[in-house]
Amino acid sequence: MTTPGVTIVNRSEADTGTGSASGHGAVDGTWTTSNPLLNTALVGIGEVQGSNGGMLEARRFLSNPSPSTTVNLDGEMVQHGPVDNPAPTSIIPIPNQQETTVSASVIVSSAKASLWHVSKVNRSDWQEVVRHQSRIDPCDWRRLKAVEKKPEYYPKRFCQPKYLAHSSVLLLSPGWASAERYACCGMRSQNNPTGQCRLHKFCPACCWLEKRTRQLMFVPAFNNGNWFWLTGSLNGDLAMDPDLPGVSTEEWLHYWDAFKVALLQLVEEKFVRGVFWTEELAVNSILPTRVLPHVHCIIEADAVGVDELRKLTETVEAQLTRHFGPDYLKPDLAAEPIETARSLMDRIAYMVKPFNMLTAYERGWVRACPNGRRSAVRFNSQATDLLLGYTQATTRRQKISFKGNLDSKAKGYIGVPMDELADHRDELKELRANTQGPYIEDGADDDEPDLQEN
Repeated sequence: MTTPGVTIVNRSEADTGTGSASGHGAVDGTWTTSNPLLNTALVGIGEVQGSNGGMLEARRFLSNPSPSTTVNLDGEMVQHGPVDNPAPTSIIPIPNQQETTVSASVIVSSAKASLWHVSKVNRSDWQEVVRHQSRIDPCDWRRLKAVEKKPEYYPKRFCQPKYLAHSSVLLLSPGWASAERYACCGMRSQNNPTGQCRLHKFCPACCWLEKRTRQLMFVPAFNNGNWFWLTGSLNGDLAMDPDLPGVSTEEWLHYWDAFKVALLQLVEEKFVRGVFWTEELAVNSILPTRVLPHVHCIIEADAVGVDELRKLTETVEAQLTRHFGPDYLKPDLAAEPIETARSLMDRIAYMVKPFNMLTAYERGWVRACPNGRRSAVRFNSQATDLLLGYTQATTRRQKISFKGNLDSKAKGYIGVPMDELADHRDELKELRANTQGPYIEDGADDDEPDLQEN
């Protein structure tokens, strides 16, 4: 790259090869330019000198001031020295002006040092992330700054206490394909007038809107059915192989598919009339990474007792045997009735929540990365593999599914029609204000503020 109208000379002894570019150091330099307006923009680049009676030359040395050693793709050690040939010179005429001298310090950065430093940052500690701003990739920092402003600009939409920590863990994971979309949530444009990112699997604000939609579908229609709550889990959890993360994500899909087939078969064989379920991945630990794929279901039926649970278990085990043989985690299913509309509303809130790896990250960081942070690189690497693996596994997979009379597209649908949901918002507010919920956990969102969809 060249800068119009300036000559750039790095005074860190690039020609002699005695300068240092390891880590981030400051090299004193004096810059002179015939255009004072360029002074600010040129800070940190090199030395600027006016010349040629109004003609300025722009030059940038594309070299490391000092020799360095790297490892090539073949694993061989390669010695690098300074490059003697500078980049091409651009000559651009500008009006004659009195020369201005600016003294500054040139910040010499090292990509290797930056990568080493960022890989040891505690991504869940927002203050620590801010302290290492200069080490963070500019695109990642721009996204982090966009996220930082959201609680101030949209206090109702992004009011979660750990929103910044949750966001930084996601956005500082290299290679996450949804980073830009996530960071831009709340920013309206011609192509996206609502400003929603619709990543309800990750974004707390969009997940809240998704949750409210499902509550409006079923809570006002509580008296139209007989409701049950079912959890389909496993006895144990799964390890994520850091060397073969793709194989591990395939295992998650097989367990989710086994529950899915069993629930669909339960409806098709008339054991129950309708099912509404979500696929979840509980993160139990990082380094080592251990997860638990499971499902939460709301069922409309006359009963969900021993016969229904036995049928579900048999179908799940048959599906798992088909994929894993005899070596699989045994299913663990439990059901209970939902007796009040408030209980139904809170269980839907528990079902529809964003992917949570922050809790395991914070707990694991204290255990795996004490003073010295010797395991920080491995810890962050496994956290990144977990996020990328979950994203890849669920990109074309529905997190929320319906079957039978709980499917809004079905002929016998018993919930509120989709075009009438807005008419029942006040009913939900009144129910929340005047009744006490079971509070399955803190994520029940009892005091969540109302959000506007536009």
